Amino acid sequence: MSASGGRLPWLTIAICAAGMAVAAWLFWLLGPSAVMLVRGDRIGRAFYVPSESMLPTLQLNDRVAPLQIGAAGPQRGDVIVFRAPTSVRVARVAAIGGDTIQMRGGVVVLNGVAVPQTGIGAGPALDGMPTRLLAERFPGDARTHRILDLGASPQDDTAPLRVAPGKLFVLGDNRDRAADSRIPLAEEGVGQVDRSAVIGLVDAVYWAKDRARIGRPIDTIGNVR
Repeated sequence: MSASGGRLPWLTIAICAAGMAVAAWLFWLLGPSAVMLVRGDRIGRAFYVPSESMLPTLQLNDRVAPLQIGAAGPQRGDVIVFRAPTSVRVARVAAIGGDTIQMRGGVVVLNGVAVPQTGIGAGPALDGMPTRLLAERFPGDARTHRILDLGASPQDDTAPLRVAPGKLFVLGDNRDRAADSRIPLAEEGVGQVDRSAVIGLVDAVYWAKDRARIGRPIDTIGNVR
């Protein structure tokens, strides 16, 4: 059998090169999201973040694909997606059934002990107002998370509340701009959240305007350990 040799036409070379470039660009763009989404313990549904109540952890229009909740249920420090009476919300678990929680001067007091807060710098301006970033870690939480503080607000001080069995008390990381468990249902807050209303656990974002945030654990991006 014989074969004849020859040069590949320049048009064919150009098409192949363009195809490889497009494939490489798509992998660069979509690769981190695809790797994250193939995990088998995700619930199979995706959600977008419609507000700034979880800044700086989750940003407006971030996309999340929650993990299934384990047998132990949500724990303090977990960021969860849950069903509220009129919408689906996202917030951080601050207290679980049996805990007593209170806010004093913007500081969480859990079972009579103040949760330490450490200033870590200036935060992004919101509606022209300066903010500051604080580091916080709830008892039993695996790592430190960041919260955003705009100064004094009506929700900085609350009466002690014992969380009912089977319920969760949740807070937004943007403490002064979150309609969370400090706000009753009648005032468009969420009150105490039933554990059965939890849809899933947010560990990372699968799509974000800032590509460097995609697939990274939400409490490690620019965080203190």
